Amino acid sequence: MASRESVLVSILKHLTDGELLYYQSKMPKYELEEQIKSMRKVVEEYKDFDPEIDDECRFAIFIILERIKNAILLETKVQKIVEEECHKFVYALNKTLSEVKTMLDESAEAEDESMYDIKNGVMGATTKTKQKRTNYPKQISKLLKSWLRDNINNPYPTEKEKQFLCDRTGLDHTQINNWFINARRRILPSLRQKHHSVG
Repeated sequence: MASRESVLVSILKHLTDGELLYYQSKMPKYELEEQIKSMRKVVEEYKDFDPEIDDECRFAIFIILERIKNAILLETKVQKIVEEECHKFVYALNKTLSEVKTMLDESAEAEDESMYDIKNGVMGATTKTKQKRTNYPKQISKLLKSWLRDNINNPYPTEKEKQFLCDRTGLDHTQINNWFINARRRILPSLRQKHHSVG
């Protein structure tokens, strides 16, 4: 049977080796935990033969285990902080991308509207009078504004939604498109401001 000193040295060596490998990221946490459990078994078995080991090596083992525990706690805290910062970054990035997409979509729709107006003689050198903006009845405006408020984060109706709005309001596709182009410029900013102040 091994001497008390050799068992003590073996236990401490295994623990310090595991600790070092963990610090160097060469041993995952679960492996270190398994190693600590196996060392506990060795200590328990050896105590039956030599009760003095409990008094002599408990303090040394306690010091090493306390260091390992603190390292694991620190790693957990750092991991949590990193995950929180990653979530914040991803949220901010998605928000920025969404805003850029909205600006690009609005710019493209405004360009399409300008081209449509030029083709139909509303703008350009030959146009002498500016077209008067159409004011729709309150019920129509209320319905369109309600849709805009409900879809404040993505104020671009699909073709099906446009058709639904055409059916409900009696407006044609061009009138619906023009209303939303103007609404995103004139109405949406104040809606978003109210929405953020409430949230």
